Amino acid sequence: FGNVVFTNGIVIKDGQLFMYYGSSDETTCLAVTTVEKILAGF
Repeated sequence: FGNVVFTNGIVIKDGQLFMYYGSSDETTCLAVTTVEKILAGF
């Protein structure tokens, strides 16, 4: 599964997406973006 992120949860607040995901089974990480940026990738 190279270059794939499996999210554990998403929170939408004030137009931003806060995506939580696990890293190496040891750490929880957070990525922040907007809905527009996600949709622009399609």
